[in-house]
Amino acid sequence: MTPLMLGVVGCGAIATKAHIPAFKELGNVVLRAAVDVRQDLLRDVQGKFKFSSVATDYREIADLVDAVVVSTPNHTHYEIARFFLDCGKHVLIEKPITTTYASTTELYETAEANGVKLMVGFSRRFSENIRLLREITDPFTPKTVFASLGGDIKNWPAVSSYRTSFSEAGGGCIIDQGIHLIDTAIWFFGTKPHLSEAKVTKIMGGEVEDNAFIRLTFEDGEAIFSCSSTFGLDSELKVEYDCGWAKTDLNNLRTPVTYLDERSLLCRATGRLELTTGGTDNYLNQARHFVECVRDGTDCEVSKKEVMWGMEVLDEIYRGYGR
Repeated sequence: MTPLMLGVVGCGAIATKAHIPAFKELGNVVLRAAVDVRQDLLRDVQGKFKFSSVATDYREIADLVDAVVVSTPNHTHYEIARFFLDCGKHVLIEKPITTTYASTTELYETAEANGVKLMVGFSRRFSENIRLLREITDPFTPKTVFASLGGDIKNWPAVSSYRTSFSEAGGGCIIDQGIHLIDTAIWFFGTKPHLSEAKVTKIMGGEVEDNAFIRLTFEDGEAIFSCSSTFGLDSELKVEYDCGWAKTDLNNLRTPVTYLDERSLLCRATGRLELTTGGTDNYLNQARHFVECVRDGTDCEVSKKEVMWGMEVLDEIYRGYGR
């Protein structure tokens, strides 16, 4: 089988720590080209991961690759992804797909017109502990999804400060971390969410929100989130349903799924169950899924409909705060 020629546009922390190592492990992928505006970073990436070509202009690699990973600052996602989709290339784009509902719609229309895959990197969908939690609760209708995610943004090894700029990031902790929580709730409920409450603060006095509380309502329940870019919140995901609950960690892949069901004899005897998984890297699972979708022509697990639902929520939140 001919290997997939992959380009990576944007070689910052998430690319070098997650995306590139994941694709490098796949035997049917060649790391063909890397792009970044910083030549010193390109030299390091080429030396470490053995890309056969590097460039400072993403347009230079279009003829070299079959697919690209876009992991650049948020405000550049649309332009870069649109270029490659127009060139007939498949695109895996780091969340958020873009900063607006309208530009996201245009990207999907372009992908469909050119017959190529467009997938958003919601990596937590590919965490084995979270997938197990969903499998456990899937036969039941969730009533409430609780989730929190946060940490001091200064501890992230970023190579640029775009996350603190509204014009470059499109928002703060909600578009950076809250979007994972919104997507997770959509994935669990499987229906369109409605924003019922959003509270944001700018504790550090910057351009973007650094702490937020969000409540979404669904046809059969609700989701309640907290996210922060200044405080290390407990990264827990908990799903409650009529006869019990299940919870795990959003960040630690090896955290067991703790499970309680009133109808389970084992749960009655032990108080609760703890189920473990192999803990395979979620970015590796995501990369493998993307390649399979490209090779086999199958649908991406992160569907257009779900992404658009999430972007509609983001648009509504930021319209309320002056976008």
